[in-house]
Amino acid sequence: MNQSNSSKLRIAVTGSNGYLGSRLCDYFAGRNYTVYQLTSSENAKEKQVRFTLSDGAAKNFFKDEKIDTLVHVAYDLKQIKRPDIWRVNVEGSIKLFEQAASEGVQRIVFISTASAYSGCRSLYGLAKLEIEDALRPMNIGISIRPGLIYSTPLNNSGGIVGNMVGKLQKTSVMPLIGSGEYKLTLAHEQDLIKLIDYYAQPEVELPPEGYIIAANPRQYSFRSILENLAKATRTDGKITLLPVPWRGVWLGIKTAETVGLKLGFRSDSILGLIHQDKEPNFSIPLPEGVSFRDFSSINEDASVKSKR
Repeated sequence: MNQSNSSKLRIAVTGSNGYLGSRLCDYFAGRNYTVYQLTSSENAKEKQVRFTLSDGAAKNFFKDEKIDTLVHVAYDLKQIKRPDIWRVNVEGSIKLFEQAASEGVQRIVFISTASAYSGCRSLYGLAKLEIEDALRPMNIGISIRPGLIYSTPLNNSGGIVGNMVGKLQKTSVMPLIGSGEYKLTLAHEQDLIKLIDYYAQPEVELPPEGYIIAANPRQYSFRSILENLAKATRTDGKITLLPVPWRGVWLGIKTAETVGLKLGFRSDSILGLIHQDKEPNFSIPLPEGVSFRDFSSINEDASVKSKR
């Protein structure tokens, strides 16, 4: 890609307060793009624009600021019930896409999930699929489906991996939901950002499928992911896993949600974890120069081991 052309890119990022969104904004700024952060923050600073999925962006924002590319990362995980998820996340995303397209945005990059596939069980995956379906016919967008995102050093990770690393630095005993043999794909943060940057360029051709899986093809069981994280983050490299029946955990959390209690983990996340895509479609080629490193490489970096 031509650096002199890409440096002029004007890009808007939703979910800029979150883990991936904030990393993307830092990366884009380092590439000399003009970056607008669409954020729910009440105290917006320069180049920060008030945005929520419920309220959308200000009318004519994309037109007035001459935005070339929209990267849509935002997703409201506080919504538990299906009608609320669809009203806020699905309808909010579709309205955002329609506004961006009508106001001259040339490229939309939607951050979906590897949990979005035909036959998925989680509401999270189903909602992302419906958003993908709405974007595809616009012919200016791509949906990127990341695996489980991690960073190196591992203590720089956010999201699920960051949470697990934080717990492993405090204890060697971890609960294991179900057998732990269900398999996931993983995506290094830097590799994912490079892929997003590639497709953020309006002149780049889009894959006809409308989406691409962003992960290394090698699948790891959840049990082996925890074991690898323990080796890389603990000085003793040890972990004790305590299996708990996933249906019991799911039912307990679901019951709590029904009476209005909000816990640190959602029942829908259990379904997404247990029911992974067993045959991810890796036939869609990655762009030249973009690849995803194997998760096992985390054990080659001795500097991530923390003192107990």
